[in-house]
Amino acid sequence: MNKYQLTCTHMKLSHQHNKPSRFFTDRVFRGGVRASALLVIMTFLALISTLIYRAAPILYTPEVTFTKLAPQQAVTMLTDNPPALSTMQPHNEHLENVRLMSNRFELSHHDNQIVVRQLKTDFKISFPVDGELMEWQISQQPNVFYVQIRQQENESHILQIKRIQLLSQPKTGLAFQEDLLFKQAYQSIPPLAVVGENDIHNIIHVVYSLDGQKHYLMLNSVTLEPLNHQRIEGLPKEVNLSEVTVTFYRNKLVLHHDQFVVLGEFSALHSAITIAELFSPQQYVGYYDAEYLWQTNPSLDFQDRKYNIMPLLIGSAKASLLALLVAIPLALGSAIYVGYFAPRVIQRTLKPMIEVLEAIPSVAIGLIAAIWLVPLTEAALLSFLLFIVLLPVMLLSAHGVFLLAKWFGLKHIFVSMELGLQVFLILALVWFCFEGISGPLNDMLLVFAIDTISLDKSTLVVAVALGIAISPTIFSLAEDALSGVSNSMIKAAAALGATRLQTLQYVLLPAAAPGIIAAVMIGLGRAFGETMIVLMVTGNTPIAQWDIFAGLRALSANLVIELPEANHMNSHMTVLFVTALLLFLFTFVLNSVAELIKYRYTKSLRGLYD
Repeated sequence: MNKYQLTCTHMKLSHQHNKPSRFFTDRVFRGGVRASALLVIMTFLALISTLIYRAAPILYTPEVTFTKLAPQQAVTMLTDNPPALSTMQPHNEHLENVRLMSNRFELSHHDNQIVVRQLKTDFKISFPVDGELMEWQISQQPNVFYVQIRQQENESHILQIKRIQLLSQPKTGLAFQEDLLFKQAYQSIPPLAVVGENDIHNIIHVVYSLDGQKHYLMLNSVTLEPLNHQRIEGLPKEVNLSEVTVTFYRNKLVLHHDQFVVLGEFSALHSAITIAELFSPQQYVGYYDAEYLWQTNPSLDFQDRKYNIMPLLIGSAKASLLALLVAIPLALGSAIYVGYFAPRVIQRTLKPMIEVLEAIPSVAIGLIAAIWLVPLTEAALLSFLLFIVLLPVMLLSAHGVFLLAKWFGLKHIFVSMELGLQVFLILALVWFCFEGISGPLNDMLLVFAIDTISLDKSTLVVAVALGIAISPTIFSLAEDALSGVSNSMIKAAAALGATRLQTLQYVLLPAAAPGIIAAVMIGLGRAFGETMIVLMVTGNTPIAQWDIFAGLRALSANLVIELPEANHMNSHMTVLFVTALLLFLFTFVLNSVAELIKYRYTKSLRGLYD
């Protein structure tokens, strides 16, 4: 091409580049990219705002509004509404032989002592009352009742309301457990109180009179924390609470008198959850000790829902950490081999094949683990553990034979035989563990599993399946970090006389350490948020134990299980959004820190290489 042709071509290209349409296309493309970025940011903000908004009710408390109605309006309201879900009337002090809800015990009191007699037997147990027993009420929960006690301390009168439950112990028989709900000092007029319960919220209502004033108190039935405390307007002082019929409904209460009716309406009852109920061990009704429990569908309507999320957090943490123990040796070992030791041809073949495994759906891995891995674990667990223990011994023995031959001057014989000897010993060890003594080991495992553990739904199987699922992610990022180390540093180490193992130990791994740490953190985030594998392989039992042979339920799997049956405005839905927010924040923070480590690592390498 001559000079004239080059000049014409340059002029044509310049003319093409200076067309006004080119700048318009650039502006349109730049605007589209900016709009896409803004759409992603707005979607992220909408997601996090929704989670925070739906989880925020744990930060505030329910509200109660009281309205005074005319008697004719009250008759219409009480007629139109369904029967009360929980009507708690105070019992007379002299009432005898009240049966508890289980109909197995008979309750009475004599001389300020509560006596419980087991039916069809002569077994009795008494509970002394510290003060004057004024009234009591039977709860909707089995073997639970409330007592009102009047005491005198330092010339002042004290009213106490206690919840007492009857526990059946296998060794000592029956026992009492008391919880103080309310304590209030008063001046002259003896106060009265009526206690009510809620069937779908962990709430206890207390309506009491104090020196002529009527008050309302709302408590969390698990932690006994006060949620709402206010005076009831519209009730004259001269009206005694004993003359008022107090009826509790699911979302309101009615104080009915011959001359007036006061309606109390509850709102935002789904905010009755407290932080202590979510994260602290609680002593639930029917349990002897404080425990971490998750049970959102109890057998009785008025039984406490157990919304403690610590079993879910422990389940997610246990599964993800054990998965890392499986994934880190597999992923980092493969990354080191492919990124440093493998020839170029093998590297170009293995890396895409391993990265393709990342695209396998987790539901497919969960299905394979549930159908194939669980029976295999039951059949070959002890054989596999024995192989893991004896493998280093066999390799060290082979190397010891090589050193012994070198000491006797026979190095030339074993130089080419060491690798073959190691392969032979490994194959012999595989046969010995999985075939030679597999029969006695399987019999031992069968007896041990039946008597002690259950392997079909244990954390061990979940860890293996989940570790295999996150291994391609850790491998890809770790191999990129190892490949990003400058080749000049490796050559410099070789020029100084370092072996390949020394170069790996003192040059390659320290330089790629930030990228490897970020890869492990991203793998941990994926394992923590994994749903289908944990859902399909485990028994989904919310147990707050770190035992690897016990079951678990993860946060993500719990959302899938319980979201369809949760009420829209129930406390259950609020707790589910709290768990979703915790899951989101954990994975978001973990991935953000990992990306920050990767960014600083890349930036430092660029400055070093430039």
